[in-house]
Amino acid sequence: MDLLTLLPFEELSLGLSNLRMFPFFDVAHYVVSVMALREQPGSMDVAQRSPFACWFSSMLYCFGGAILSGLMMAEPPVAPLSNGTNILLASLVWYLVFYCPQDALYSCAAFLPVRLVLTGMKEVTRTWKVLGGVLQAQKKYKDGLLVMVAVGWAKDQPPAYPPPATLLCPFHPCLNSLLLLSHLPLVWTVDPKDLNSCSFTSSTPCAGGGLMSNFEQLVRGIWKPETNELLKMSYPTKITLIGAVLFALQQNHYLPLQKHHLMLIYTVFIVVNKTRMMLTGSNSSPFAPVESAMYHTLFARPSKDSSLTCGTKATTKPTASAASAIDGKADGNSRNGSTAGGLECSCNGLNGSTHEPSAHEESSADQAEPKDTSNKKTD
Repeated sequence: MDLLTLLPFEELSLGLSNLRMFPFFDVAHYVVSVMALREQPGSMDVAQRSPFACWFSSMLYCFGGAILSGLMMAEPPVAPLSNGTNILLASLVWYLVFYCPQDALYSCAAFLPVRLVLTGMKEVTRTWKVLGGVLQAQKKYKDGLLVMVAVGWAKDQPPAYPPPATLLCPFHPCLNSLLLLSHLPLVWTVDPKDLNSCSFTSSTPCAGGGLMSNFEQLVRGIWKPETNELLKMSYPTKITLIGAVLFALQQNHYLPLQKHHLMLIYTVFIVVNKTRMMLTGSNSSPFAPVESAMYHTLFARPSKDSSLTCGTKATTKPTASAASAIDGKADGNSRNGSTAGGLECSCNGLNGSTHEPSAHEESSADQAEPKDTSNKKTD
């Protein structure tokens, strides 16, 4: 039996496309992003030394992609900061993650089941961010496929969704925010001592924040240009780029899928894959085999060049070794010749001393002969 007949695929896709991100999913995005900042080396020292720098870095983690996409679209980069409700929620999450007494909220959110839920909710928002960037670019550049991919890749914050009317208070914005917070569940944060933190801290919180990671590090007094996401892409950057390409193709009618169907397929894939990576503690990308095959097929040097270079190196090395061997033999021959000449001289000296006795030896021999004659006469 077909799987699509068992599952209400159309209803699920339409329900997901009509899902509101504010406030629960947005808060989950803020929690995961600020937790990723806290788990960076030296972030706690910056939080104690300069709370404002820590807060500004947190806002870049939460809204960095929206600022970057605004710059790309020639829009005011401070436009994402104009939504006071989102800024208030993100600032409250930042304060609770960094300065809550005894790290109660951080420890709660870093508990593995809670963190799995928060990360899954944050991955759901990735679909809206990518689609929002593609639609934002399509309004100005209808046929600009590359522009749509670039803006969707950099987009971090989706368009502001209006909160439900039942949660609004008509008197004051602060009361509105307090009422919204009263309906939020306990979704905050962990000192992952017993967990494999590599699967949490090694990846950037979002693609836009990852592309602005160098500027964010500069705010905290760190300059590491080798950590640029374009030099070594992380998993969130890769999966966001793939989503931007898919949604751009779908909006230009190159992909035979409806928008809500693609949203459901993409969301299920990224949520399931991220959950698998967290449970297994692995940072390996599922696209690694495909990337390796494409690199060796399209971008690696041909084997003939490498064989030629190896051949030239192999031919030059024996000539150098042969020359050194010849020099060594020549030095050995010269040394052997000098020692042989010395031996010949010493032998000639010995032969001369035996065949040609000195005058002193001749006189001693003459004196010994009369003694022998005298001894004979006495006998």
